[in-house]
Amino acid sequence: MVDIGPPRSFELDEFQSVALHHLDERRSVVVSAPTGSGKTFVAEYGLALAMQEGRRGIYTTPIKALSNQKFRDLRSWLGADATGLLTGDNSINPGASAVVMTTEVLRNMLYSEPERLDDVGVVVMDEVHYLQDNYRGPVWEEVIIHLPTHIRLVALSATVSNTAELASWISSVHAPCIPVTETVRPVELHTSYAVGEKKSSRLHLVPVLKKGRANPEGRRFDLDRRRDDRRNRGRHPWRTPRRGEIIDQLDRRGLLPAITFIFSRAGCEDAVSALRASGTRLTDDEQAAEIGRIVEERCRHLNVIDRRALRFDTWRSSLEAGIAAHHAGMVPLFKETVEELFAAGLLKAVFATETLALGINMPARTVVIEKLSKFTGEHHENLTPADFTQLTGRAGRRGIDVQGEAIALWTPFTTFDEVAALARSSSFELRSAFRPTYNMACHLVERYTRVEANELIARSFGQFQADRAIAAMQTRRDQLRAQLGESENGDREHGPDVGDRQHLEKTLAALRPGDVVDVGHVVVVLSATWRKGRAAVRVLDREGHVHGIDAEAVEREPVVVTTLPLPEPFDPHSESQQTALVGQLRGVRRRAKAKRRRAATPAPWVGEDTGALRKELRRTEQRIAQRRRRLSERFGAVIGLLTELGYVHEWSLTDSGRILLGTFHELDLVIVESLTAGHLDGHDGPTLAGIVATVVFEPRNTQDPPEPWFPNRRAESATMGLMRQASNVQRLERAYGLPESRDVDPNFFAATHAWASGVGLGDILEDSDMSGGDFVRAIKQVLDVLSQLAIVAPVAATRSAARDAMASMQRGIVDVSFDDGDGE
Repeated sequence: MVDIGPPRSFELDEFQSVALHHLDERRSVVVSAPTGSGKTFVAEYGLALAMQEGRRGIYTTPIKALSNQKFRDLRSWLGADATGLLTGDNSINPGASAVVMTTEVLRNMLYSEPERLDDVGVVVMDEVHYLQDNYRGPVWEEVIIHLPTHIRLVALSATVSNTAELASWISSVHAPCIPVTETVRPVELHTSYAVGEKKSSRLHLVPVLKKGRANPEGRRFDLDRRRDDRRNRGRHPWRTPRRGEIIDQLDRRGLLPAITFIFSRAGCEDAVSALRASGTRLTDDEQAAEIGRIVEERCRHLNVIDRRALRFDTWRSSLEAGIAAHHAGMVPLFKETVEELFAAGLLKAVFATETLALGINMPARTVVIEKLSKFTGEHHENLTPADFTQLTGRAGRRGIDVQGEAIALWTPFTTFDEVAALARSSSFELRSAFRPTYNMACHLVERYTRVEANELIARSFGQFQADRAIAAMQTRRDQLRAQLGESENGDREHGPDVGDRQHLEKTLAALRPGDVVDVGHVVVVLSATWRKGRAAVRVLDREGHVHGIDAEAVEREPVVVTTLPLPEPFDPHSESQQTALVGQLRGVRRRAKAKRRRAATPAPWVGEDTGALRKELRRTEQRIAQRRRRLSERFGAVIGLLTELGYVHEWSLTDSGRILLGTFHELDLVIVESLTAGHLDGHDGPTLAGIVATVVFEPRNTQDPPEPWFPNRRAESATMGLMRQASNVQRLERAYGLPESRDVDPNFFAATHAWASGVGLGDILEDSDMSGGDFVRAIKQVLDVLSQLAIVAPVAATRSAARDAMASMQRGIVDVSFDDGDGE
């Protein structure tokens, strides 16, 4: 290891030394380690290594908020001259030795200006688990596939458990890549369960785990699920602890600062208001004065009108008391100030949505999780082990705390065992979300032959994982064929060699959730994984106990008796779902026992129904064929749709196709369809901005909106034309079997037009149910599309109108807000 990198006052951990060694040997690395363990040092070492070699380094993050924070961090280490930032709407020193950017910006650079990467030696991809994000995930795979092989890759994540699989894929499509994994937290985590009593102010705080297993004491707080829900409701003695009493307890025990995750913007604000109304103050006079000084310095460019519109005085008063909210409804300037104050140790209690867990550098002494479920915008879903690990990763400050504290609050909807299962689990299987997009398809047509393009699609992580799944399914198919042959021939005496360990491993790996298997007794599969050449299966027995099986534990070859239907989405840790499966399993067990009684020998497939075997064999063969075709067929459908609309002709881009080539947006096809149809031409700047807002706006409120406002009939006609184009794209997507693009919405037209026309923030928010943060984020997204129209629009007047709109909109709170407030 060479003596470079940021200054450090600590000895390197083993995983850091291993990662640095491989970077020295010009290999890429995938580093999976707990939050706060020092992954970032590996990334910064990679940047320093590139600069020592006379090359540049690129540091990518999934969202602009993280890019801005990393830019500030690197600038404090390397200095302003050596540090740059590119986030689409911010360009600072783009030719610097170390440039921070979002992953989308790097993807766009790979397609449009690949020569800019000739002198790059290292690319860091932070929060690489975003690869499974439905919207952003495909971009990450595009970058890895197209990245020049001379560039070393440093991929970082706190939660990936299939690091070896990811590194194997990167090695196959890019260059040699080594998985580096650390599972031990730098600060030990202690997880507690907080329960309040209805008839008193007493608060129970019990450990969730004892010696690595669920603490039996915790189960006494569970409701009696066997009793009728209506009779049971209200009769139990327990309640969810109040936010104020939790903060008070933590303060008295010396466990502040704390982050409380609430999963609701309104809940975060209500918590701050309740604590302030109760007179809670967590700072002394000196700390309050320092907070006031920093707030004034950070917000010095806010004028009086904007301060009033954003309730600045109320926000500042809460900060001076050491209390804050953190969520996407806040303007980025306020969120960044909260982050700075918390990192400085001045804030003691922050109430946040889960976006705070996504890489923002805000470690705490304690993390409190109010509920183990969250609302996605459409339905409630349980936290996954990865979610829980990500949230609790904030607990414990390295070099400050000996132990971090995580506290889960009691609710009537969650059992203690569900809390314990999350606390014990550290498994997060990264799954690809890769899909061919319209813009991606245009770039493939532009740069490759049809055969080469299909080969590139086949190189995706999605296809890599599909191929591995196909191998497991093929093993199952072969087993079914053997069973069917034995059944049809009447031979019940010989089966596969159950002593063959490799055969057993493959048979276990082929199991899938919901399979009911006979392993001497009947169990239902909750999950099956393949790691380091071995299968590990978690199963549920008829008594409701969850345990693991592997090739060494089974006494006979596992035989699938049947497959139980699973709820969508299926959560293997959900007690309610497990209870339902046990009920189904008991009925299956009786049928399986009857089959075993009728069997002449204990051979695995005695008594199997030939028709059922044929049916499962046919289903397995269909699944294999579908997996093989899925991505290639989808790419073919995308090309077919683009051909029908005139973007592609005989594997060449048309003029419209070249416009789409330079358009990067979730609804890129809708934008270009509207542009080429003339709906964006002939407007002044504010009107063009309002029409563009129709594409970017996604309302949070599901209630019926008011009638949209337009300044004139031409603007209304153009917007309605854009909406027809969007409907036509959706119609074609249905016809080609592609997922439908989301709807467009004209209800942000008026606010955008007003802002582009110079109307003040207070007047706009007064007539809207939007928060300041939502408004700023939406305006930033409009600006991003306008910046693209200023380049790709065929009509000069439209390009000019886009530039005029941008000039009038980059003012006030939008101009001083450094990021776009991604997330919830």
